[in-house]
Amino acid sequence: MVIRTVAVLKAKKEQAEEVGKILADGAKAVKLNEPGCIEYTLLQDKSDPAVFIFVEQWKDEAAVEAHRTAPHFIEMNKKLKGKMGGAPSIHRVEPKA
Repeated sequence: MVIRTVAVLKAKKEQAEEVGKILADGAKAVKLNEPGCIEYTLLQDKSDPAVFIFVEQWKDEAAVEAHRTAPHFIEMNKKLKGKMGGAPSIHRVEPKA
């Protein structure tokens, strides 16, 4: 069963550019190294450039767990430490139309 997730992250305003680069590099690593990843799209809010959104699709729950424990994901989170404006908002979603 495909798992769909939307993650909303907010950087501190003065850190938005650097956070964007860290997240983009992290997204590339996910796409290259995680075979259970179907989609991992990084978006940036046009009205608030400190807000970043990941649209994710995973093959199954095992792929989600592999993502959470992947070395490149852990490293990305270390690089983000002190640069974020709060905890991310993670939503499991499903298509309705």
